[in-house]
Amino acid sequence: MAQVGTESRLNMRVAPDQKALIEQAAAARGLDVTAFVLSAAIREAEMALTERTYFVLDAENYDRFRALLDRPVQEKPEVAALRERVKTSKWVVNE
Repeated sequence: MAQVGTESRLNMRVAPDQKALIEQAAAARGLDVTAFVLSAAIREAEMALTERTYFVLDAENYDRFRALLDRPVQEKPEVAALRERVKTSKWVVNE
């Protein structure tokens, strides 16, 4: 799992019992500590980000959600004003 030629490092301090537990678990998986910790950290990072983008709805709430997505766009004057302000600002805006 470890990538050859990686340049970034992560360092951490752990209690002796935590280190022993991690070493034991890594050995049980046939991995070195770096590969084991990296695998666990990546898996946890992916889950944390998935929780922010993936959600589950029951049938009733799914239908309500779809109805909201499918309704016609309603232009809001505040948004239109902001868009015009950005167009005339000195900042570069990708269009």
